[in-house]
Amino acid sequence: MRAHVLAALVASSVARAGEVKVASSAGKGLVLGLSPSAKQDWTVGDGRITLGGEYDYDAVKFAPSKVAVAVKDKPLGIPSAAKLTWSTPLDAKSVPVVEVAVGDGSKQPKIVLDSTSAKNPVKIVEAKITRFQGLTLEPRWRPRLLSSKSKGLELDVKGDLSAKASFKATLAPETRPKLKFAFAVADDLKLELQPLVGADGTKTKLEIEKAELPGGVKLTAGLLERTVSLAATVPGLLGGTLKPSVAVNLDSPKKTPSFKLSQSFDI
Repeated sequence: MRAHVLAALVASSVARAGEVKVASSAGKGLVLGLSPSAKQDWTVGDGRITLGGEYDYDAVKFAPSKVAVAVKDKPLGIPSAAKLTWSTPLDAKSVPVVEVAVGDGSKQPKIVLDSTSAKNPVKIVEAKITRFQGLTLEPRWRPRLLSSKSKGLELDVKGDLSAKASFKATLAPETRPKLKFAFAVADDLKLELQPLVGADGTKTKLEIEKAELPGGVKLTAGLLERTVSLAATVPGLLGGTLKPSVAVNLDSPKKTPSFKLSQSFDI
């Protein structure tokens, strides 16, 4: 009797949600570059377990290109996560990578360690200082990049320019800043500008997002120099979400456009 009650309690505390996605990129692989992937989540109490995989599909084999298992929980009230990722697991030379993160970066610093470097297991240390003089500061340090120009240091600065405008800047020593400005033109229309992009920092990326279209469709149009892109998110199609996108280089109109398509299914 006690065993039945315990089993019922365990079953009631476990929630499951999953997704299967099939993506395609023109010119990659055999059949339009099909790249299936699957993910399954189990919520147990305050924690979550995720099992996922990605696959390569070509003329010779249908083999997993990546398998991952992740666990998230709050031992002693501190958000923690562990993830094992194994790329090309059928390759005898492939070695799985283990990553562990402790902290959420907000209430306490977040430290991420992984198994790719035995000499320096610390991958990243980051924190978040919210509303500092009206700004949000997110310092970040990657110890493995200590010998680079930036010394592995980065600082994200976020803030509001007005009720409908915000900005984000990523700053690093001896590195060109990364800037992004967002404007809420209307409740369902957003404009985003990214100056100083490209190898020489002379380009500006423009992106417009229109939401709340019929059927819950969302459209995103982008312009970077002479390349125009258009992407859509169509929810509820075939029991999942359809995401087509296309990019065209206006300097080479005869060149085949870059086309991507993904369809997800809830399981």
